[in-house]
Amino acid sequence: MASWQKTVYLLTLIVLLGAHCYLIDDLEEGLEAVESEPRADLDVEYQPDVWNEVDRDLLDVDTNKRVYEQEMDTDDAEMTFGEAVDPAVKFAPGLVSVSEAGDPEVKFAPGLVSQACLGCICKLESQCKPIGCHMDVGSLSCGYFQIKVGYWTDCGRPGTDWKSCADDIQCSSQCVQNYMRRYASYYRCPATCEGYAREHNGGPNGCHNPRTIPYWNKLKRIPGCQNM
Repeated sequence: MASWQKTVYLLTLIVLLGAHCYLIDDLEEGLEAVESEPRADLDVEYQPDVWNEVDRDLLDVDTNKRVYEQEMDTDDAEMTFGEAVDPAVKFAPGLVSVSEAGDPEVKFAPGLVSQACLGCICKLESQCKPIGCHMDVGSLSCGYFQIKVGYWTDCGRPGTDWKSCADDIQCSSQCVQNYMRRYASYYRCPATCEGYAREHNGGPNGCHNPRTIPYWNKLKRIPGCQNM
């Protein structure tokens, strides 16, 4: 190979190596820029898995009762799927007397569930009396509507604490109304006493669960509740 050819060959190699180095530098700068940019997907607010929420509400085959976790993560408890519970209605003072199914002296909070339907649910759960707490399918159920701690958390934690709210007719009925506003609307439960009663019994999607039908049938056998 002639000397001038060698010279041209070497110059060509030098040019190619220089271009290669510049390309590597550009790639490194691009990677650094990408890594320094905030990820858009990390800015999206976390949305809980609906089925994780539903899985918390297991129904016992024999008793058809709600099962809620005793321990709930505070952040998860604040997540909502339907309309969020307004703190202003956690414990509403405006209450309505009941005469159709419940005792005339009993007063329930107003909301999606009719007063007569609340009276029937109350009768079924506790004879509409503040009966305190007892073990029910592995965890405590308390008060007029036999509310579990998870149910009380999901309804917005009205009152001062779970057990005292459950044994207060005004607070516990407000909890039921809040719960229905949150879940029955989201899961498109029928806006009927059957829909609300089965939701109360079966958890967030209980109105569509066939295992809550016996609960509804039992409610209809209560005097005054046949035509709910």
